Amino acid sequence: MIPLMLCAILLGCSKDTSRLPADIGKGAAGFLTEIKGNRVLIGETIYSLTEQTKIQTENGKKWNVKDLKIGLKIKPWYAGGVKESYPMQADARFLMILTDEASSKETEIVRKAIKGVQKSENERFIIRNIEHLAGQNVYRLEMMSRSVLDTSFTITIDEETYEVFYQ
Repeated sequence: MIPLMLCAILLGCSKDTSRLPADIGKGAAGFLTEIKGNRVLIGETIYSLTEQTKIQTENGKKWNVKDLKIGLKIKPWYAGGVKESYPMQADARFLMILTDEASSKETEIVRKAIKGVQKSENERFIIRNIEHLAGQNVYRLEMMSRSVLDTSFTITIDEETYEVFYQ
């Protein structure tokens, strides 16, 4: 019962946002591109995971930290403020794994994109934007290497073959 109440409060199931705890903020949905101990990089924010962090799918299926995989699309909620560094940093309170058809396809595209550009196991990336160009049957991703934060690049991925094209 308590997880459902937390879900209702955090997910805004009600249009009454006055019920949200004052210290809970909603982060931008993004892709998980790094897992390092109890810290995960989602979009352009590093979230610290604690015993208080709840992880589940949008359908309510509970997950553990060990279930997290690179490429997952996640909506995060955080406790307290966000540290204005780059990447930003926050304490995760709730991570909702997006499992709808479009998010699942994007997850696979992000995994293939990272695999296609990664030159070593230690190289990490930030996915800044993803766009589906349905008429061309491709996805276009704006990515940034964590080792070269001032340079982003764009790649295009064929949605059928997952072939990676650089631009």
